[in-house]
Amino acid sequence: MVTPTHSSSPAPSMKPERILSLHGYDRALVSLLSDSERVALRGAGLAWLLACLMLGIAGGYAAWLIRPTLSALVLGGLGVGVLTLNLLRVVTAGGGCQPGNDLQAAEALCRRYRPSLVPALLFVVLAAVLSQPAQIAFWPTLDAEVDEHRQELIEQHAEVVPVAAAGDDYYRRQLEAAPFPVLRLKLIWQDPKRALRFTAILCLLVMVPAFWSQVISIRGLRAYQWQRLRRYHQARVALDDETHELVTPMLSAWPSYQALPPLPLHRPHASGPQLTRVEP
Repeated sequence: MVTPTHSSSPAPSMKPERILSLHGYDRALVSLLSDSERVALRGAGLAWLLACLMLGIAGGYAAWLIRPTLSALVLGGLGVGVLTLNLLRVVTAGGGCQPGNDLQAAEALCRRYRPSLVPALLFVVLAAVLSQPAQIAFWPTLDAEVDEHRQELIEQHAEVVPVAAAGDDYYRRQLEAAPFPVLRLKLIWQDPKRALRFTAILCLLVMVPAFWSQVISIRGLRAYQWQRLRRYHQARVALDDETHELVTPMLSAWPSYQALPPLPLHRPHASGPQLTRVEP
């Protein structure tokens, strides 16, 4: 059951909530959760961050294979890491439980709430793509075949462009430094079972956060959504009241206007006051 929770002194335990802030969670709402609910929410956030880290490492290595420099490694890793983290922030900010028409409906929806599987699907697609260049690092036995292919290309080039005429042979230097990632992938997929096994392992690893969110941290996620919807309904009622106070005096100047009595706002509710207007 989803119940509103309050923490009397949230400040000491808010320092680790930087993890949740990275995901786009509202600190004010997080501070209203109990310690156990914050721990559950933090566990899910940490799991997603580790998945972002794994994809970032794979993306950085893929960029390094294209251009074997430190800047390509760092920028490629940061690019994939920031992209995946921002995808999670978008889901956190724009997703969540439906608000319902009132707090009763919102509470019922929160009890059945499950996080979206869209982030998991996107992470699996990225993992399936990035696992291809990433597994090259786990196949050092390919170096001999790649070096043989490299030597063949160098010899073919030397036949066309004699060393004496070549001078500073740029093409030869590129051949000597090239990692040949496409050739390595072709050689890897000559053993499909091992290649598919590595791909499946990385895909399963990035799916762990989805399982964590759906099962282990579900109580914390539902409690956060409840606090979010409670604030939404409170803001909606406050706006209703403000609008009523502004509109009634303006329309009262017209003789034909008949002011209606204000609708009752508060009625008993299982988990607190009902904050939406109810027809008498």
